[in-house]
Amino acid sequence: MLDERWATLTPDEYLRERAIVGDLKDLDSPTTEAHIPAAKGHAAAELTALLAELRSSTPEDPFWRGVVSVEPQANGVTVRFHDHVTPELQLVPDTVEPVEVACHLYRPDLASH
Repeated sequence: MLDERWATLTPDEYLRERAIVGDLKDLDSPTTEAHIPAAKGHAAAELTALLAELRSSTPEDPFWRGVVSVEPQANGVTVRFHDHVTPELQLVPDTVEPVEVACHLYRPDLASH
């Protein structure tokens, strides 16, 4: 997961990455389109490159399945996510006894998300 990657960063790597990302206070509300501002003195291209680096270093992270696009803007990056889907009970395959969970991971119609 992304948190695991950050746990392995050195303090200098963390500070380098954190310096590129602006104030995230506007990300307090759920949305399917999030604007991440570049920090003062940094360009959207740097932020786009950082997100691409994160994605390529952790492609298996479920977070990335929710991302539709990452688009540079004048002062940051817009990350678009798939539309919200309410979890529904689904059978878990290959279990000894039938087990149902409300989890997107078991929805074949959402497998590509």
